[in-house]
Amino acid sequence: MPTQPVFGLLPDERSDEVQRILDALADGIAEVVHFGTHVFVWHNEASAGKTDEVVPVAMMFRHLLEMLDSVAAMVKVSIVEPAHLPPRSAFEASAQIEWIIQTDSDRRGMAFMVWHAHHRLKLYHQFDRATQQGKDLASKLAGTVYDGIDASGKFDLPAARANMEQLLAKPLYREAGREYAKLKKTRKRSPQWFQLFGGPDSIEQLAVRVGMPEWYQILYRRWSGVVHATDVITGKISGRDGETEIHQLRWPGGVESVYTFSVSLALRTYRHLIAATMPDKQPVMRDWYAREVRPVYHKVSSSKLIADEDT
Repeated sequence: MPTQPVFGLLPDERSDEVQRILDALADGIAEVVHFGTHVFVWHNEASAGKTDEVVPVAMMFRHLLEMLDSVAAMVKVSIVEPAHLPPRSAFEASAQIEWIIQTDSDRRGMAFMVWHAHHRLKLYHQFDRATQQGKDLASKLAGTVYDGIDASGKFDLPAARANMEQLLAKPLYREAGREYAKLKKTRKRSPQWFQLFGGPDSIEQLAVRVGMPEWYQILYRRWSGVVHATDVITGKISGRDGETEIHQLRWPGGVESVYTFSVSLALRTYRHLIAATMPDKQPVMRDWYAREVRPVYHKVSSSKLIADEDT
């Protein structure tokens, strides 16, 4: 018989009022994601005729949508604390998108593609026991449950490496490839893709360069405590009648900020991408925002919908 949870710690239901609020906020985030799927298609249509240089923006935007889609799913069932993680990842995707579309888009797009190819090559070498990198990894895993695992039985690693090397040899990849090699030699380590061609040295500097320093401080720095399991006390304990009480799992408190940051980040990214690559869609977005988003967004951003004592 399946194990039943301790319902005082992991409840299986919420009050009708709390569930109504969670449903409304989840549906609001889902609406924003749904519109984003149209933005994705418009961007692909606007990029017709281009090749690898437009892949990074498309795939980063897809990542942003997937992260925010997961927020909608979690909010609906009151998984609020873990729902802080996807917006943090979506912020990085948004900042990188804005870096590419800001200026010199084709070159910056190819910087990512070259970095991606080198990153894959590094992994292929690490998991090939015939290489020095593979031998080093095997040594580190010796004595663990992964001792003796050989990826070559499942993957044709030499073929995978050859594929990446052929990609890097293409004319489209050569300029960014030379820049990558120059930075790696200068810095004595593999560079981040956005560092190529005079780019910023860190995610924090990237955020500043694209006009998102406040997003970095909140979504990246402040919410990093959730990622690294260090923010495990604040907001999870309260005092009542002289006694300390640990909040249940799926505690709905703070759901408003998850909604507000998720929607705000999506809207910012949509606006910038549309303005840069398909300005004819700006009236469509304005009409959609006024009709489908603004009424709920303003209500949520100006009030606390779920009181601390609600469960």
